[in-house]
Amino acid sequence: MRTKIILALGLAVLSSACDKKAEGQTVAVVNGEEITAAELNAELASARLPEGMSQKDARARVLQAIVDRRLVAAALSAVPHRALHLGVSRAEQRRYGTPADHARWHGLDAAGLRASINTFLPAGRA
Repeated sequence: MRTKIILALGLAVLSSACDKKAEGQTVAVVNGEEITAAELNAELASARLPEGMSQKDARARVLQAIVDRRLVAAALSAVPHRALHLGVSRAEQRRYGTPADHARWHGLDAAGLRASINTFLPAGRA
């Protein structure tokens, strides 16, 4: 009798799992974090893949890329890091000069880049 009840409960759990929508299905788990079919399909839609690649190979390649990103993110999560973005500032420039003037005004010349890097790096590392 007890075996029948356990079997019935097991079948109920399995049948309820089959009712999951495709967008919530898990295709992989990385460090306890699920990768869903919806996430995989979204990345597949925007992936640049070689022509003639089979759907199976494309899914495998994109899934591996997602797994790799998650593993790298987990490995670097405890590493302190910052990003240094160099580029044209938001300050509007109404004067137009030479390309060298433009670079200097926005701090993109050698002296400006050196100052930005020195400010960004800890003392003694530049």
